[in-house]
Amino acid sequence: MSGTFTLWRLISEAELHQIAACEMREFPEPARGLTFFYPSVDASYYERISLDLSRHLGGKAFLVRFEVRSTYLDSCTVNESGIVALKQGPPQSIRRLNDALAGPIRLVRELGLDRGARGAAGVLEDVRQFA
Repeated sequence: MSGTFTLWRLISEAELHQIAACEMREFPEPARGLTFFYPSVDASYYERISLDLSRHLGGKAFLVRFEVRSTYLDSCTVNESGIVALKQGPPQSIRRLNDALAGPIRLVRELGLDRGARGAAGVLEDVRQFA
């Protein structure tokens, strides 16, 4: 896709269900009191810290990949870990991120305490059973 950039994000199981319910087309608003994980330009960042984060997310974390229009990055800062953050807070960030999506959100794999890394097909099948 011309004019797009690939980003990665770690999400919770609840977020995965919400994303699947809207056909993998948008991220839900962050739930009050829960940590918002900003997107990253580098999947390996979330893979490196997934064990700690999956503990925070109830034992399961899901890595997703998605394309955004390149202009989205014009209003963002990228830190040394590759984390992409808008200069606004999370509620505005999620709306702006959804507006910039250039295609579906793609589940890459489950990263969790109880299953190690599990492929996207098996995870999505599990999610669809509960949708």
